[in-house]
Amino acid sequence: MLSDFSRWYEAVTLQHDEKLLGARWAAVELAAQKPTRPALEALVRLAFRSRQSASTSELATLKSTLAGEAGPVGEEELNLLAAATLAVILSKADSSAALAATLIRTTHLGGLRVVTQPMDLIGMATNTMRSISDTSRRRQVLKTASSATINFAPVEALEAVKTFDQEHIEKAFVGLVQSTKLVLQTLAKQQLQYEQAVSSYVRIQDEELDMLWWLHGSSSFSMSIPFSEIPALSRPLVLAKELADMTATLPGPLGIQALLSRAGVAADVPVNVQESVQNLAIEWLRTALPEANSPNVSPVTTPIHEAMKRRAEVHGDDSWMGVWASVCDVKSDERLCALSFAELAYYERLLIHGG
Repeated sequence: MLSDFSRWYEAVTLQHDEKLLGARWAAVELAAQKPTRPALEALVRLAFRSRQSASTSELATLKSTLAGEAGPVGEEELNLLAAATLAVILSKADSSAALAATLIRTTHLGGLRVVTQPMDLIGMATNTMRSISDTSRRRQVLKTASSATINFAPVEALEAVKTFDQEHIEKAFVGLVQSTKLVLQTLAKQQLQYEQAVSSYVRIQDEELDMLWWLHGSSSFSMSIPFSEIPALSRPLVLAKELADMTATLPGPLGIQALLSRAGVAADVPVNVQESVQNLAIEWLRTALPEANSPNVSPVTTPIHEAMKRRAEVHGDDSWMGVWASVCDVKSDERLCALSFAELAYYERLLIHGG
């Protein structure tokens, strides 16, 4: 990926300095190692050039890490380095990659926000989510347990017993204990790996079975009415909420759009975020987004739930709309297709519940 980084870096400098490039790349790789959730949020805000700055502490830490040994970074350079760090994280296809990809997708808000970087972050995030959804939900191939051997010489031990050589007897027993302990540790480790693999697969199977029964029943358990009777403007948010509540880990199954579509969310109907949120029954909204979850809501990475939060704060009044549009940097009259809207609301809810 270093060659890609060299090309990306041309966006912020006209000079090709191998030493500087190498130092910046080393800093990017360091920042991409085991990133925390707040760090990922800060990286996304920088990459998208959000007007909502990251926390002072996270921003200072990132600036220091990305500066590395090459010295301070300028604003545009920092934005690029943040985007490059996200690209490196996405390439790892692990839990951090799943979280980063989801944050990027929800921040993009189906194209209502634009990210201007030399790499296609949205495409990379989408591919990462698809890949992880596919590989993490396959039936795991369990490795054949390796045979554990006891490194112990019984002939020498028996000879020591015959001559009552106390020193050799003690050594023999110590060796037997150590070898037995090693064998038991190996077997316990293999058993734990087996149990974890089976448990993970069973959990995923239960999750997907719950979703299929939900779809087959065609009834909302949060509103206690058939899917078809949920108001059209509210349906994307209601169904997204219910599917997300059945999902244990990011980024969920591959077929989320298909499930939402079969449940009645239209792919060809444009939806306005503010209108959809304002149409929700206030009692349902407060139950779906209790105050305890408010600290996990972000105007940058969870803009749909930020709208829900702001509406709840004004007790259902529509005075929140203008402020939300300004804070979230979204035009009030913009729309996206209902199916994409529901999918994004689904991913946001996973993030809010600790994805």
